[in-house]
Amino acid sequence: MARRASRLRFNFLGWNDGWYVLRVSTRNQPPLAVQAFQTEVLEWLIEQAIIPNELSYLSNGNTGDGPPVPAASDGSALCLLLRRAPDVLRLDRQFGCRGITPEVMFEALQAEASVHRFVVRDIVLIAYDAVSRFAQVQGADLVNWDDLSDDEREFFIQRVQEYAEHGDWPAHRLHESWLDLRRQEGWTYAPDAALDEKHHPWMVPFDKLPAQDQASVRLTAGVAQSLLPLLRR
Repeated sequence: MARRASRLRFNFLGWNDGWYVLRVSTRNQPPLAVQAFQTEVLEWLIEQAIIPNELSYLSNGNTGDGPPVPAASDGSALCLLLRRAPDVLRLDRQFGCRGITPEVMFEALQAEASVHRFVVRDIVLIAYDAVSRFAQVQGADLVNWDDLSDDEREFFIQRVQEYAEHGDWPAHRLHESWLDLRRQEGWTYAPDAALDEKHHPWMVPFDKLPAQDQASVRLTAGVAQSLLPLLRR
């Protein structure tokens, strides 16, 4: 589903009581437009396996049979609750949301981490989303996480785990360590990645990487290292 343009955009309110909370005012909006937007969001949630009433909850009011939402008394606000932080970022990519900044997301993640224990997969998904956003800014597109092969996912997970193990290392040192470990495993350079043959374009010293790839290392390391304290709680 391509990113849509709409006058309706969710505002991110942070994390509360087990959910990441978003809300959009529907006041003064045509009812048919509101209904179309609500239907499109619901269809997207189902398409992305963000299961309604389990991993997500969409409502314009409190009925008593679902989690409480910050609804308006007159029903003029559509609220969306999401269980997982990466789904907030996926929603933003698809529909565009207000109020999602690195600082606000980190505050929300800290709030969740004070209640729930983070696992490596949470950090990996957030790191991959950050790299994807950066690639889009550079005019490139990364494959969606859900569309990666198992080997591609494991390769990225391994890199995030290795970066997280050395929280005080700069990016160039992290890459050199990653490079040494891959060489020990028999990896060699190739202009295109072929994981089954242990070929990868990053099998060069850090200063030989293209500027975009150097930035990707810094970005992935920054996410992994900044979220590591949440993992250790």
